Amino acid sequence: MLEPEIVEQVEGRAEVRRSSGWARARSSPDRSSPTATSAHGGVRVYRNGKLIATDKLDSLRRFRDDVRDVAQGYECGIGLAGFHDLAEGDIIEAFTQQSVSRASLR
Repeated sequence: MLEPEIVEQVEGRAEVRRSSGWARARSSPDRSSPTATSAHGGVRVYRNGKLIATDKLDSLRRFRDDVRDVAQGYECGIGLAGFHDLAEGDIIEAFTQQSVSRASLR
């Protein structure tokens, strides 16, 4: 039997609008999915098109409430677990990893 394959799925993207340890971001309108930023899985941070960090999402907030996801086009606060060097214009990409049996990939 074959080992399962790990498949990554991008859940959404957000652009950093303001940063002070926390990122004040707006989820990107280029997603067709209704959920643009999700609080489970990992995140990647891109600056000027280059990957600069891969981390876990520490917190996702809308106004003062902790939330599990933010719909596209809305602003939110994003806190990352280990990366705190966010700058305006950075792109935060949320992703999940799923284990898929190789037999179902055919």
